[in-house]
Amino acid sequence: LMRWFGLLLAVAGQPVEVDLDGSTHSARGPRLAFDVDGVLRALTLADPARVLTEAAAFLDALPAGARVKCAWPTAACESNGGDAAAVILGAAAAAAWPAVASVGNLTDGRRPLQHGTLQVHGTRLLVVSASDRPEVARASWTSWAAYARTHGYGFLPLDASGTGLVAEGVAIVGQLSPLRSAHHLKLWLLHDLLESGASAYQTIVWVDDDVVATSMATPHPALALAEDTLAVDALPTFVAREPFNTGVVVATRGGDRASSLLRRAWLAPFATERYSCLLRDCGWWDNTALGLAVDADAAGFVLLPYGSLQAFWSPLTFCGTEWTHCEWVQSLALAWAPGDFAAHAGGGSPRDRAARMTLLLRDRRGERRVEPRRLL
Repeated sequence: LMRWFGLLLAVAGQPVEVDLDGSTHSARGPRLAFDVDGVLRALTLADPARVLTEAAAFLDALPAGARVKCAWPTAACESNGGDAAAVILGAAAAAAWPAVASVGNLTDGRRPLQHGTLQVHGTRLLVVSASDRPEVARASWTSWAAYARTHGYGFLPLDASGTGLVAEGVAIVGQLSPLRSAHHLKLWLLHDLLESGASAYQTIVWVDDDVVATSMATPHPALALAEDTLAVDALPTFVAREPFNTGVVVATRGGDRASSLLRRAWLAPFATERYSCLLRDCGWWDNTALGLAVDADAAGFVLLPYGSLQAFWSPLTFCGTEWTHCEWVQSLALAWAPGDFAAHAGGGSPRDRAARMTLLLRDRRGERRVEPRRLL
């Protein structure tokens, strides 16, 4: 029998799985656990693309009339008891990729969407972003659309304000599990574009909706990366709890290392109960999850010097009236300055972020001089 038909026990305080043939092994790696008639059984998670199929097989193998409760991780247990199918498939949905059509047909380099949403001018690099905050995304996407036109790159902005992702009225993600934060969508989207979509592009760049392109004449630094890598900027530890920031993430084709990192990051909340809250309620969601994936296996991961892909234009470098705490600690050397490649307007309310981002756009057009290094 496959491993995911095992029982979860504890021997000398250490979790182990006991297969139905009596063999034992350490209970490690992403998994779900269910109480089936008073006995814990584990569903091991290896690939988000196979989770729902394996969950259905797990369900079919249960005795008729079995009483099932979701046991672990608790953040994936929307229902602790009741209908076996609802309990098992509901928890598994949080671990699976969203059940959607591939975005490949939108980004093949030959069929640009109407109204210029996807601006295909070349085949080297695709910039992609998603947002449920139109007041924030407006400034960001204006900058990246202009940047893509300047250099002949593709640009794909996605509306996430409804129940899924939409590009020019074409639904891409129909429904994300309510147990998982939309912050994780970038992991799925990058993986899908690497594996099945955007075949015309060697380099795919995710940008958060509060990142503004500020050096229009500079070719994208990601073009210098090697094949099959996943790259982010380093972040000094006194700025934040993580050693890097996923506001900008670069993935390049050429193998399976980058895709593997994204799969492990997606499943990271299921590896230990401690991190299951990353699904919605703790840490920096996808940022922390990617850190856990890199800790397990850093093959293909590239940590670029701070400022290579983005520099922070935070409330400490410009404190708007909507942001009173100014919690981010940044030195003069870390604050975004004119000439930096891109500015990440982290911190503050959507209104405050939008105001700071608009200042950057006006400064680029010569309408207003920005003084980014001012401290409180």
